[in-house]
Amino acid sequence: MSRIQTLKPPKSDKTNFGSGQGKNFRPIDKDEIFKPGKRLRHPFVSLFIIVAISIIMAESFIMFLLHLLPSLPFLTEFLINSLLLIVLILPVSYLLLHRSMFYSITKYINVENKLKDMEVKFKTVFENSGGAVFIADVLTGKIIDCNPQAEILIGRKRNEIIGMHQLELHPKGEETKYKERFAAHVKKGHLVDCEGEVQHKDGRKIPVWIAAQPMKMSDKDIIVGLFINNTERKLSEEAIRESEERFQKFASAISDVIYRFDPVNNRYDFISPSFEKQTGYSLEDIKNKPSEFTKEITHPDDIDRVLTEVADHIRKGPDAGPIITEYRVIRKDKKIIWVNDIKTFEFSPDGKIYRINGVVSDITERKNIEKLLRQSEERYRTLIETIHDGVGITDLDENIIFVNKGASNVFGYSQRELIGMNLRQIVVKDEIDKIYKETQKRINKKHSLYELTIKRKDGQLCYIYLSASPYLNSNGKVIGTVGVFSDITELKRTEEEKLQLKEKLARAQRMESLGVLAGGVAHDLNNILGPLVAYPELIRMKLPPDTPIKKQILQIEKSAQRAADIVQDLLTLARRGRYEMMPVALNEIIETYLKSPDFLDIKSKFPNVEIKVVLEKNLPNTLGSTPHLSKMIMNLIVNALDAMPHGGKLKIKTKCEKIDKLISGFDNINDGKYLILTVSDTGVGINEKDLKRIFEPFYTKKEMGRSGSGLGLAIVYGVVKDHNGYIDVQSQPNKGSKFIVYIPAVDVSCDSKNSIVTDIRGNEKILVVDDVPEQRELAACILSSLGYDVDTVASGEEAVEYIKKNLADVVILDMIMENGFDGLDTYREIIKLKPGQKAIITSGFSETNRVK
Repeated sequence: MSRIQTLKPPKSDKTNFGSGQGKNFRPIDKDEIFKPGKRLRHPFVSLFIIVAISIIMAESFIMFLLHLLPSLPFLTEFLINSLLLIVLILPVSYLLLHRSMFYSITKYINVENKLKDMEVKFKTVFENSGGAVFIADVLTGKIIDCNPQAEILIGRKRNEIIGMHQLELHPKGEETKYKERFAAHVKKGHLVDCEGEVQHKDGRKIPVWIAAQPMKMSDKDIIVGLFINNTERKLSEEAIRESEERFQKFASAISDVIYRFDPVNNRYDFISPSFEKQTGYSLEDIKNKPSEFTKEITHPDDIDRVLTEVADHIRKGPDAGPIITEYRVIRKDKKIIWVNDIKTFEFSPDGKIYRINGVVSDITERKNIEKLLRQSEERYRTLIETIHDGVGITDLDENIIFVNKGASNVFGYSQRELIGMNLRQIVVKDEIDKIYKETQKRINKKHSLYELTIKRKDGQLCYIYLSASPYLNSNGKVIGTVGVFSDITELKRTEEEKLQLKEKLARAQRMESLGVLAGGVAHDLNNILGPLVAYPELIRMKLPPDTPIKKQILQIEKSAQRAADIVQDLLTLARRGRYEMMPVALNEIIETYLKSPDFLDIKSKFPNVEIKVVLEKNLPNTLGSTPHLSKMIMNLIVNALDAMPHGGKLKIKTKCEKIDKLISGFDNINDGKYLILTVSDTGVGINEKDLKRIFEPFYTKKEMGRSGSGLGLAIVYGVVKDHNGYIDVQSQPNKGSKFIVYIPAVDVSCDSKNSIVTDIRGNEKILVVDDVPEQRELAACILSSLGYDVDTVASGEEAVEYIKKNLADVVILDMIMENGFDGLDTYREIIKLKPGQKAIITSGFSETNRVK
């Protein structure tokens, strides 16, 4: 309470009303309230008026009566007149006097009620005031009344306080000061306030704020004093003073500049001495023109930005909080420093700024360090972003938190896509456990090198070689992994190709060894087998159809043919045969074989196998050898049937497809247009170890003597390669196998079917040249039986001499003759003698440069 109006109900007919604003009102007699009523309603005035009116009315009546009765006696007139006055005056007087008195009494009662209400209100305010109220007699200085707060303030009961001199409220020894102050309050005659102290009963001095109001009450001069306990405020002021002193010491000790600016009056209420050290200017320099000086020392390139930032921040209003700006300051010595200015704004209720508080720190050194860090970071970023290798950081849960451009190139994802992804989304499933094991090494602060297989965004597999190290925080705790990795896919592919080439080389060497073996014996074997194959047929032709030895001769012929086929297989395996390549229809070769007696015989041995044939219509042709392709198909089918001894499903399928990218499998298949033959079964399958060796000669998992010699798939491989094709194998144990053959397609139609020669007989002159007597005799026998005129010679030299002297329509030359001229030398000498000489070359081994 800064001001309190104190009232007390009057004990007389006069009341004094005081005001907290220092104005005095004169004492008012309560009779003045009733003066208007008394002036208007006094009984004698009313009676006078009534008598006057009654006389006038009575005289008027008599005059009217005399007018009617002019001879009326005087006594009668007087009696009538008197009676009329009595009749008029008495009732009217009664009524008027009674109403006046009733009105006056009612008015007085209302005033008394109001005064009682005022007394209740005064008592309520007096007793419940927040401060201590003392009422003292001005004349004697004695306290005549107080409220309960007064008892609390000085620690005395009310009956102890009443009767005390008001000077006794204050500390001893200070009576003179308070006596003079008391007199001054009375003299001023209006409300005054001041600070002072009162003496508690226990001796304590209590600081108080005093408001005193002189006034009259019951014709007595009194003074009413309101005492507010000022202890807490004093303590607060002391704390503020001490805080201000500490602040001043703190502000003087630190290097930062602390300021308090009054924008309304454009002045600094406070600025710390460190301003001089920070800027080189004195405090007087800035105090004389604060705003202008601030702009002058702020770098011209920064001032517009700073003003804009501050203005934008102020528009946010009181809830905006502090703003931090960084800008350059030009010192007095012209050196430029960087400062960090933290401002807070104090707003008035109408939303205007009335104070700005701030702290300005010199951050020049920090800015220089930041510049060096930025340069270092830029070099680091340039290094990281330009190196070809990938760099990445993951947390302990394998979430990617950083990657460089190199990593993006390796993974096929953008850097933004990779951030937040988990390694498990990229690494192939088979290597996820490896990731977990490696992470444990990182937790133990171990470094390691290892390979990973990842799946790129485009689905392709990629192999990386990774150097992984622990990623530590500032406390040295492991929080993830830093990895530097290289894409070794090409290296792996090259190594794989080298391995494949090595395997192919080994396979080729094995084939070559077999070829050398086959080539070494092929000529002799063919020379031996030639008569065995041909003579049974000649004998059978000369015997009668019903000869009893026909069966035996056919058996000899069949066995000899089988032996010849084996020799041919050896030559095919070693790729030593000479193929007659021509456009052929693959579907026709397959259909022909499936109708052959050989296939029907084989099929009968596997009654529980279901065979399904799906041949694409209008299949293009390929350049090939029908016998060899047929043998390839036979071996694939036989191999599939052998894999299903207890039954299953065999599917033979053809189609044409254009391949536009490299296909990796058992063979790497180049792009191009291919006829694709697929032979699949549901048999026992092939394990991974055996899969690598299935095309090796004589390698078989079948029981010895039960089926085949281990050359079937080797022959398939040789035929495919001789047709410039590829083969792929897909198989798993107990899940069947699928052999896929790729043979180049050609847009060349097949020749029309060869004309059937109905008669191979003739009478031309034929010269047979062969160093093996059995072969010469066999050839002469067969040709002579066909009607030809046949001569034979045993060497090339003899053939040349023969041609010099004789004519021959055709010369049949054995290309390999051990002594003297071979077939090529002989042919060269013959055409020298007779250019255009026709010749047929024969050989048991045609894969030599001399034959080619």
